[in-house]
Amino acid sequence: MLTKLRDHFLRIDARSLGLYRIGLGATLLVDLFARWRWLVAFYSNDGVLPNHHHLFQLREVGEIWSIYHAFSSADEATTAFILTGLAYACFFIGWHTRVFAVVSAVLFVALEGRNSLTGDIGSSITIALLAPSIFLPLGARFSIDSLAASLGARDERTAEDLNDRTLPALVSLRPSLAALTLVITIGLVPLSAALLQNGATWQSGDALYYALHTDRWTSAIGVWLRERNSVLRPWTTIFRVAELAVLPLVLMPVVRLYARAIAIACLAFIGLTLTLLFDLGALGPCLLAGSAALIPSEAWDRACRRTRPIRLLYDDDCGMCLWLARLLKRLDCRHNVTFVPSSLEELPAGVDRAATEITMIVLDPAGRAHTDAGALAQVFRSLPLTTPLGIVIALPLVRSVVRAAYYRVASNRMRISEACGLGSCGLAARSVADVPDRAPTPPATRLARSIVLALESGIVFFLFLVLLAPSESMNPVTAPLHLRDKAVLASAARWARFTAPWGLFAPEPPRVNEALVVEAETRDGTIYDVLSGKAPDLDLRDPAQHRLGTLWSTYAASVRNDEHSAYRPELRRYLMRGGVPSDSGKPVPNISRIKAWWLGAPIPAPGQARTGEVTRSDILDGSALRTTTPLDDPSRVRPRLKPDLRQLR
Repeated sequence: MLTKLRDHFLRIDARSLGLYRIGLGATLLVDLFARWRWLVAFYSNDGVLPNHHHLFQLREVGEIWSIYHAFSSADEATTAFILTGLAYACFFIGWHTRVFAVVSAVLFVALEGRNSLTGDIGSSITIALLAPSIFLPLGARFSIDSLAASLGARDERTAEDLNDRTLPALVSLRPSLAALTLVITIGLVPLSAALLQNGATWQSGDALYYALHTDRWTSAIGVWLRERNSVLRPWTTIFRVAELAVLPLVLMPVVRLYARAIAIACLAFIGLTLTLLFDLGALGPCLLAGSAALIPSEAWDRACRRTRPIRLLYDDDCGMCLWLARLLKRLDCRHNVTFVPSSLEELPAGVDRAATEITMIVLDPAGRAHTDAGALAQVFRSLPLTTPLGIVIALPLVRSVVRAAYYRVASNRMRISEACGLGSCGLAARSVADVPDRAPTPPATRLARSIVLALESGIVFFLFLVLLAPSESMNPVTAPLHLRDKAVLASAARWARFTAPWGLFAPEPPRVNEALVVEAETRDGTIYDVLSGKAPDLDLRDPAQHRLGTLWSTYAASVRNDEHSAYRPELRRYLMRGGVPSDSGKPVPNISRIKAWWLGAPIPAPGQARTGEVTRSDILDGSALRTTTPLDDPSRVRPRLKPDLRQLR
């Protein structure tokens, strides 16, 4: 009983960790490409926050760091982003996984520190997942590291070796506090949000309706769906119920398989909702990646049952063919493939010996023989996740192309084998079926491992407290702990960029659609928005014009506040230089005057027409103006801006 409880709370299946690493690595890469779009605006000295100005402002704030402050020009920032992308890619494929897990976490925190006005809840959740992950064996499965270790542990030479599926365990999945921390974090994020979502719109089922009417964070799918309230009301209810259910289901030690299945479905529903309907950065993808870490071992064991057995005849006298067979053995987690050497004196019925000299042959479950492209299609259909590829290869046109490529490689297989150092013929038949037993672990080694495990557990526990501290003031789950009163935890949270609370649309979504709109006038009298490149949308009637991504959404909401007024001069300089159109190299007319309006339009109740007044404040000079003409009045005329005679600071 105690063993089951230990495994339930302190262990995560290696296959789940591998799939989780792939999802988290993909999230990091997608996030980097989203930032790359605004590299000039947010990560170079030609943008809204040059590094020297940011460092000057941080003298008062402190506790923020970033290696990206060392890169000033757009070309330098591009180089830094390329190196960051390579690190993320290595983490994604699982090459030197532990090293690049640490590097990726450090680089992501540094990206957040480069512009302190762009931190959002998605970034904080990403850091919260990365922190305990660096202490887990993320490269134990589905990685370059695990493949290389497996190939090195067993040097199969014969069909008997290939058909022996008792591969040695390459990584010891010892109980770890990091596993419990990761699972709790994954479940605590939606639970905390749900407990804070106690406003009237959540009770009535209109919360997603109002959330989707905030143009700056709504996707194109969200804009299309937001007027369909008959769909959004039940969606809102299911969304909040799913948020409440994830953590209790994850921690449930009984009926583990079914409880985890429901928890994964709930978390996937939340993640897909936030990913498809909103543009909230890495929040939705992180929750989707986290759902992979919840897959229990029982589910993997069921998924890996033998389903479509086939027999593969391979050239056992070819080094490249043998290496590919060894690779296929490790990809075949369902044990569907049985390897048969073509040198057998008695070949299976229906197999032509002459054909084995020029192509591999696969016998399907019905005993029919398939060659070249058809054999490849049968192999892919028997492997997990590649069945669609096998079906595509079997199509007539595709099959012809694949057949031509196959014979091109097959005719040169001996030459390729020699070039790769795999041998060409006459391979020694050395069986490795008997794996020597491991020597007993010396007491000193066991003591050292215990000390390392204790230190690791202490670091993980401290990081978990750091994660909880900044959100405690708005988080009913952790409020009784009074962590926010601990100066050490608060300081560590700021250094690690755990800055955003976990309350999403809490206590309820805004009732006012707000956005940043720039009105620039050129010397020839043309007026346009240097963020969208179109005419200024002063009525907030064009949602697409305000979908600039999570960086602009968070930055605009931050810089409008008076506490960040010191950052506005650099925003003015960026806009006067031409703004977003100038980032893409487009010619920008000479701008003579500019206003940056923070607009707010009341969101109508469901089923009602849009009416009300638009509030406008110029965040570059602090002046405020309220319109007196209703939005739906066709006689409303845009007021002409007064000339701004102040010199640029």
